[in-house]
Amino acid sequence: MRVVIHLQDNDGKKHDRTAITLNDQATIEALQKELERIFQIEPKFQRILFGEMEIHELFGPLSQIGTEDEYKLVLKHSQLKMWDAFKLMINDIEENKRKEHSVKKNVKSCIQYLEALVKEKFFHAYPEFVSIMIKFNNKYAHYVDAEHEYIKMAAKFYFSIRFGNSCENPDVEIAFKPKEKSGAQGGLICEVSKSGAQPTIYHIKTHLGISTLTSHHVGVDLRELFVYKLLELIKVAQKCTFYGTSMYLDSEFTLPRKMLPDLPEKVKQRWSTNKSRNSIYSVIFFS
Repeated sequence: MRVVIHLQDNDGKKHDRTAITLNDQATIEALQKELERIFQIEPKFQRILFGEMEIHELFGPLSQIGTEDEYKLVLKHSQLKMWDAFKLMINDIEENKRKEHSVKKNVKSCIQYLEALVKEKFFHAYPEFVSIMIKFNNKYAHYVDAEHEYIKMAAKFYFSIRFGNSCENPDVEIAFKPKEKSGAQGGLICEVSKSGAQPTIYHIKTHLGISTLTSHHVGVDLRELFVYKLLELIKVAQKCTFYGTSMYLDSEFTLPRKMLPDLPEKVKQRWSTNKSRNSIYSVIFFS
């Protein structure tokens, strides 16, 4: 049998389309495996609709749903409701942006939504939504940049990219512990290991440009970052690289390309073409 699948969101917008051929006796489980392979949506997050009927509880072969030679199905990620809630909360932030306490509370909730959505590979299925996430992060993440919860989140994304972690077969383990002595801007100790190897230890430090007019911070002084690189280059300090607060590297700051970490060329281009952000984290190599 031929099955045509339309990937949609809750507004009915079509994001992708594909057609597959299955055996007449193929079950819902066989279909789900194909959909996971194509759209990277795990079966537990798949909503498969035939007309108005959701067929995830279908027993027996798919041919039970009709007698056609070609079946047209609609696929939706089950976490679209969370994405819709995220967008509603952004609207609330915009409407109440003068109430800083309310904004910070809602920003925290939005980031928690995004963390869950990224973990569930939601944006693999809906890459068009990534720009909305990045725009939100660039505009509002500075409200929580200095909090350890979000430093850890950004670090996980950074090290996953740096160590080539695979979504399908994750083999990078990342653990955190507090510094023994914390300075004015604090920081964390991060232990990263790949494939069970001895962990490499890093020190993560925040660089925040504090504003005298608001309770949050403004642009980072990049001269401080150049000092870190200078000390490294003259071999009086440990190796140091930097990453920004965004979950995607599109929000990184500009540094000369020769100072960039050993990341893929596509990522380097993003690093070298974007403006400086509100907050930067430095990663100091210890071991």
